[in-house]
Amino acid sequence: MKKNNFHDHGFTLLEVVWAMVIIMIVLIPIISFFSGSRERYARSAQVTRAVNLAQEKMEELVSRNPEELCQVSPSWEPFG
Repeated sequence: MKKNNFHDHGFTLLEVVWAMVIIMIVLIPIISFFSGSRERYARSAQVTRAVNLAQEKMEELVSRNPEELCQVSPSWEPFG
């Protein structure tokens, strides 16, 4: 008759703990990378929006008549 050994049926607690430690060592940098990339994506979306707004304003200024841009109404009267 075959004797049932405790060690023949699975992992020891120490092996499970070591496996969890190794998995966490691998997962922590991956998780921090993804959270950092989410912040970079949000920042890049803000920059893209700012560039688009600036470009829209520049196109508006370019489409205007040059005299319209340089009109000056003096608030003083010449002496003499």
